[in-house]
Amino acid sequence: SAFAMSNSSGLGVSKPATLKVFQSFFVSLTLPYSVIRGEEVSIIATVFNYESKCLTIRLGVEESLHYRILSNSSFDVCVCSSEAKSVRFSIIPKKLGQM
Repeated sequence: SAFAMSNSSGLGVSKPATLKVFQSFFVSLTLPYSVIRGEEVSIIATVFNYESKCLTIRLGVEESLHYRILSNSSFDVCVCSSEAKSVRFSIIPKKLGQM
């Protein structure tokens, strides 16, 4: 349910309604909880495709002063309908704090 306020009509309350939200394409990142400076860590990017056709996707990590990239910095993957594909980026943190 929802409510709204208006200067002319006052308070309005709606009847309960159902709303279904669906995202047909998205990327989910798997990150470590914490890392130690100088330690090699993996960042896993998983692409989910619920579109009706196959999609070719380029996933990449940008260069930064905060970390050094050990793996390829970008990958091209073909993700067909109702599939998920993962790629792994390996990095070494170089600075303290949030990256």
